[in-house]
Amino acid sequence: MFNSWKTGFLYSRLLDTPLDENNVKSVLRNFSSIYQLLPSRDYFNYGLTVYYEEGFDTNDDRKIQGRIYDYSGMKEWFYGRDASPQYNDVNIAMLDNAEVFHAALDKMIITDNSLVEGYMIASDRQATPVLLRDYIGSRGKKHENKVEELEAGDGTVPTVSATNGQSNHNQIFYVNDGTHGGLLKLEPVIQKTINILNGDLNMPVDGIRNGDPSKLNGYYAYAACPVDLYVTDSEGQVAGPETWGTDMINYWINGETKHAFVHDNNFEIDLKGSGAGLADLIIERYENGEKTERYSYFAIPTAEESDVRLTVSGVPQSLLIDAEGDGVYETTVAPDNVASGSALEDTTGPIVTCDLNGTYFNQDVTVNISANDESGIEKIMYTINDAYWSELEGSSLTFNQEGQYKTSLCALDKAGNWSELLEFTIFVDKTAPVIVTNLSNRMEIERFGSFTISNSAIDQLSGIAQLSTTLDGQIIKNEGSIDTETLPFGNHTIIITATDKAGNTASSQIIIKITASMSTLGKLVDRYYQSGEINNKVVYHSLKLKLDHEITLLPFMIEVKAVRGIHITKPAADKLLEYSEWIIKDKYSCKL
Repeated sequence: MFNSWKTGFLYSRLLDTPLDENNVKSVLRNFSSIYQLLPSRDYFNYGLTVYYEEGFDTNDDRKIQGRIYDYSGMKEWFYGRDASPQYNDVNIAMLDNAEVFHAALDKMIITDNSLVEGYMIASDRQATPVLLRDYIGSRGKKHENKVEELEAGDGTVPTVSATNGQSNHNQIFYVNDGTHGGLLKLEPVIQKTINILNGDLNMPVDGIRNGDPSKLNGYYAYAACPVDLYVTDSEGQVAGPETWGTDMINYWINGETKHAFVHDNNFEIDLKGSGAGLADLIIERYENGEKTERYSYFAIPTAEESDVRLTVSGVPQSLLIDAEGDGVYETTVAPDNVASGSALEDTTGPIVTCDLNGTYFNQDVTVNISANDESGIEKIMYTINDAYWSELEGSSLTFNQEGQYKTSLCALDKAGNWSELLEFTIFVDKTAPVIVTNLSNRMEIERFGSFTISNSAIDQLSGIAQLSTTLDGQIIKNEGSIDTETLPFGNHTIIITATDKAGNTASSQIIIKITASMSTLGKLVDRYYQSGEINNKVVYHSLKLKLDHEITLLPFMIEVKAVRGIHITKPAADKLLEYSEWIIKDKYSCKL
């Protein structure tokens, strides 16, 4: 966008198409004067101290990175931000047009007053951010675009840019008030411009002055949601989200944060709760353009309709908190941190560490906490299982009751910077697992076919780390089928062992008995007849009849021996005799 002046009238036009360097020269060749509102290359290169990006979390990994940009670096960052779907606040077309505009005109017209006289009208009343960075707020909450430094300007461009890279102006004039977008509409600016064009440089205009630019004096306050920030100056004028600024208050909103600069030493702050949560309020004092003090109030509890008031009469007082919004201010809170001098230059949060080694424990756990920072540690805060935050007393946390402990810690340094969150979860589990099985001790299992085994374990707190089953000392599957006919008759020992993640162990020993009965022999006879291992129908019926009607197994055994190898295969006959001998031995007192 550029504007031209002609015979005291202002013409403006928004350029929707890219600028061409030759067209710019051609259009403006015979203009009596020009006004430019596009940033030059020098604008971004100012001293490598003002227009740069520091400490932005560029990839949402909660790590605050720092980098100083020159013009090419800043342009690269702009293009990257423009390509990101989460941002839509970068006007790349404006940046491209600015390059063309200044390439055509900077050296030819603007910066060389041997070709044309140059005059600058700049605003120096609005508090203007010149250094931004992401930061970690109270309790580890990340906020974007904290204003790290303010200068006098027009709210968008600091006054110092009026002379940056364009030092050959014949004269610079300063506007007592005027915002970036409204500067050209101010009657004093229009009148002064007409006077300049008419050659009446020294004709005074109310609201316009020459000499040195003013310096910021007052208080900068900003509050992170969930609150709305209202400021009342000493004349009773109120600035807030609805009214924005007043004659003595500059007000702006950036993302989730509300900002106000008060050109006054006596004012009142009111934080209106817009939701449940924790809010931060920071107040910084500027004297003659320099930041001299910072008062920090962290983790202010808020709710719908809650109200927090603070009176400033040279020095911020304690907060008055009405948590219920009923007009009763039941809590008084002093600043969490007051910083001055070199502490104001410290923008790096502390580093919090602990000596925790592991996640699951079967005994009391003591975790030693430490925090380090060049400016010193103000305090360490912690919360367990999302409860209220508390200040750490001493240097350790002890967990002596069973349970899961989701723990978060963060530290505040003497300069008012918070650390990133240190988070860990531990389980204190002193109880052994409970073993579950389908087997019962001393149960008898028929030696025919297979039986099912199903073993598991339950541990409600830390969970099961390992489960094992052995049969007579040999490891078997925890679930499945076991062929009974591979096991000898008699007692067998099954041991089930479970260990939880905390190291607690439970064990269960079960004795099972592999046995047989007359019924088992009948099933074997049926199987062998069906498989052909008993090849004579008369023999088959004779054996079944003896099992059904004889009191003892002796007649059955005599017949099996008589037809062994003739009408009954030898392996089948031997197995029938083995089962018979076990039944007699196990069930009857008589011997063969």
